[in-house]
Amino acid sequence: MPNRSWAERVDDELARRGVPARSRRRLMAELRDHADDLTDGEGLTMTDDVLIARVGEPTVLAARAAEDYRRARWSSRHPLLAFGLLPLPATVLAFAATVLAFGVAANVGAWLTVGDTDLLPRPAMVALAYGLAWGVRFVPFVLLAVLFTRLYVRGRVSRWWFAAAGAQVLTVAGSLVSAIQFRDDPGQSTWTLGVAWLPVPLHDGWALPFLSLVGWAQVAQVAVPLGVGALMVRAARRRQAVLAVPC
Repeated sequence: MPNRSWAERVDDELARRGVPARSRRRLMAELRDHADDLTDGEGLTMTDDVLIARVGEPTVLAARAAEDYRRARWSSRHPLLAFGLLPLPATVLAFAATVLAFGVAANVGAWLTVGDTDLLPRPAMVALAYGLAWGVRFVPFVLLAVLFTRLYVRGRVSRWWFAAAGAQVLTVAGSLVSAIQFRDDPGQSTWTLGVAWLPVPLHDGWALPFLSLVGWAQVAQVAVPLGVGALMVRAARRRQAVLAVPC
């Protein structure tokens, strides 16, 4: 990038290596302070040639700073914890948080409109129930896809760690069953919620009752978070490619 200043080239190299804007501003401020200390004492003007000679080449500085940034991140220092052990507990937490958030939103909405969820008309109650049943199929897994993809893109860990985390999240997403069955009689409607591979005890052994409910919905439950993660990785790589093109 011959027509860009030393500071701009350093900043571009940092961005290309995945360092976020806030960290780049802090690093650039530190580099400028360091450059001032090196040049002011000798009465030198901070031209690009002087900065390169006294502080360093932009690519070298950015590579060193980006490596230090990644090492400072806990996901880079502990990939086994972040990508190997965290995904399943995070999945349970995200699922519970989604159910809680939907429940609170439904109760608040009902309280603001009619005063109580029991007073909601049946069409509204049906819509809320289906919204919850379908929301838990996608929302927690999309959130997890965003979380672990950001950790992967920013931490620059091995793609195998990313694959390990993705496999855990997508396995749960693909096996989750959430189905509403409405009945005209009050109190007879049911919400079937579970995982298809989890056996349950019966009087004559064990069974996998949810397997009969697995179908195209599970394919979508895997495809949506997988697509979100793939788009985020692609966007990060395209950004790096654009920043790598000489101006």
